[in-house]
Amino acid sequence: MLRRPVAARIVVLVLTLGGSPASLALAEAPPLSAAPRARGPAIVWSPPGGLTAGTLTVADPQGRVRTFRFTDAPTLPLFDAQGLPLVDGVYSWELRGVVPTGEEVPERPFVQSGSFTLADGAIVPPGLPEPAERRGLSKDQMVPDDLIVDGKGCIGLGCAANEAFATEALRLKQSVVRLRFEDTSAQAGFPARDWQLSANDSASGGADRFSIEDLTAGTTPLTIRGGAPTHSIYVDAQGRVGLGTATPAAPLNAVGSYAGDASIWVRNTSPTGFSGISFYNHANTNGFFFGLDNARSETRLNSVASFPFVVFTNNTERIRIQPGGNIGLGCTDPGSRLVIGAGGASTCATAPFSSINPGSSTFTTSSSRAFKKNLAPVEVPDILQRVSGVGVYTYDFIDGPKDRLGLVAEDFHHVFGRGSDQLIQGGEVEMALWLAVQRLTRDKENLEARLAEVEAQLQTLLRAKR
Repeated sequence: MLRRPVAARIVVLVLTLGGSPASLALAEAPPLSAAPRARGPAIVWSPPGGLTAGTLTVADPQGRVRTFRFTDAPTLPLFDAQGLPLVDGVYSWELRGVVPTGEEVPERPFVQSGSFTLADGAIVPPGLPEPAERRGLSKDQMVPDDLIVDGKGCIGLGCAANEAFATEALRLKQSVVRLRFEDTSAQAGFPARDWQLSANDSASGGADRFSIEDLTAGTTPLTIRGGAPTHSIYVDAQGRVGLGTATPAAPLNAVGSYAGDASIWVRNTSPTGFSGISFYNHANTNGFFFGLDNARSETRLNSVASFPFVVFTNNTERIRIQPGGNIGLGCTDPGSRLVIGAGGASTCATAPFSSINPGSSTFTTSSSRAFKKNLAPVEVPDILQRVSGVGVYTYDFIDGPKDRLGLVAEDFHHVFGRGSDQLIQGGEVEMALWLAVQRLTRDKENLEARLAEVEAQLQTLLRAKR
């Protein structure tokens, strides 16, 4: 398809959330305002007062999803990284953040979503009118009793005489189709929430959708977009939920639609650039997260980007596995097969670390004074006696390796007071032996000095006898 010149496609759409009743995107509740105007090659959202940071997530017509972290006005460029214009079609968007509320509750979560349409590189204006529908000339009728229709019914301005029905018993037919449930309960204690089933956005450029709307709260708890595949959501007779499958084998069973598709994707908005599964505590604090680092792709396999796998606890990265297999513990850029950072270091180059290289079984450990504090020399005058007090045994592990040679944890712990009576740290054994060697070295030096002194005395006596 031939496209218009770039200059003709540079437009800006400003969405003022929570403003006037003109709606670009999702629903009539809560209303969104739209004010398209040229302000550069981008779409810009103007969030409500107080929302100065958060995430903007956009899904394009092909289902690709991108997330942008913003600290000012959330913005979507109309051109991709290669300078090509965005494809035509319906885009879905979602804004997430927090807004201040008051002293008792300093802030509350803010979530708003909607859609817009690009056609020939331009945004479809939301206020285009539809042709007027035929209206009947008869007046309203009130039926003060039950209404029983022995046949099929059509309700709406689009219904015509001799309507051709299919298998449905009731048809709603007009340009804006809504089925509203208004609860007239007025007595205290009785539920009185109003709901609505909505088919498609009412404004031009909106989305084909089917939604359940909570009119009282002004929210849309459930939306199904037009074109969703069969069994996008399926609940079997045992209550198991299938996503993309009619035969769920677990309480939640997600199946991708094509090779390489993620079976399940729960997007994480903090820290930015990551997607995966998060677990929150009762205070809504992200305590555990595992997923992919979307900003650090390394290679491509079958045209699919490969991303590092990461694990966070307490909003701090603990484990990273690179697509090539390198593993970092407290290290975000492991250059060896296994790299251990110190103190949760964010990089490996600026912090002490231990590492093991491919083809090696030996750790290389940083031990500079620059990385240590509270240094105090160790003096163990009776080190040789202590070493002699720890026996060496041959043994067989119960249900494990046989004919081993080594120490017993209880003996080492009793003599040296280090570690525990169940485990031995190899480094502490090495240091005990190091201290013993130092003691033997000092004893050897003392003996050599004493021997030299005795030899000198002997030479003096021999010269005196001559």
